Amino acid sequence: HGLDLPSLDGTAGQRALDAAVEAGSIDAGAPVGIAGHSLGGVMGAAQWADNEAIEGLALLASYPADDTNVEARTSGSVVVIVGTEDARSTPADVEAGADRFILTHALVKVPGMNHYDWTDEATDGELAGDGAPTAERADSRTNVQWALAGWVDSCVTSSVGTWPFYAA
Repeated sequence: HGLDLPSLDGTAGQRALDAAVEAGSIDAGAPVGIAGHSLGGVMGAAQWADNEAIEGLALLASYPADDTNVEARTSGSVVVIVGTEDARSTPADVEAGADRFILTHALVKVPGMNHYDWTDEATDGELAGDGAPTAERADSRTNVQWALAGWVDSCVTSSVGTWPFYAA
């Protein structure tokens, strides 16, 4: 899509899901979830809000856009994860976004993690606009993995079938 910006193509996630079903990687009608970091999470939240077939939503250093009606969803599962040193998607902004969900959700704050600890190749310009991490990146990522694994495990054990995920 134009300029390689996900905001210019809000249907990419659905097309990926449709392709996975068509390829036989996911059973049609099986519960699925979507996860996204930063702008990917904004797009994932919009797709989750508009599509009841997407049961799970993982927002990674992200929160729903103001015009995304997450308040209308009364079913599904949501986890929101943010680093305490994130200066891009600040913990306060992420928590305010999480508070918009009317269904039960998990909010996880990872001590010492910043916005770009999620990525491997942040530019100097990106890092300049972020908070300074106070934890080792590997430790932060391990904490995130535990949080996501616990959330996915709770989703799988509380519903029938498996939860395949695709990244926004």
